Amino acid sequence: MGKIKYEKKTRDEKMEEIRRICDKLNELKFDLTYAPIKEFYKKLFEYVENDYTVNGKIRMEEFKRTLIYNLPQRFGCTTQVEMKHDESSPF
Repeated sequence: MGKIKYEKKTRDEKMEEIRRICDKLNELKFDLTYAPIKEFYKKLFEYVENDYTVNGKIRMEEFKRTLIYNLPQRFGCTTQVEMKHDESSPF
């Protein structure tokens, strides 16, 4: 038995997903110079440029939030980005 092959998203499909995410971040008025947002944008670029899924968490301590993201490579899988309240933040 071999590996199951699946269809991957095209660069254009990934760019469209990223555009919607960036539009939402702009709506929320996040400063692009804020370190956690800069880190997230690097992850978005990594996702578009490579053929693998990118996921993780980025703490936004000043806002008592954690940015959780899952950017799947597989066609048909939904990209997920959410901010969750983080009570453990020292601020």
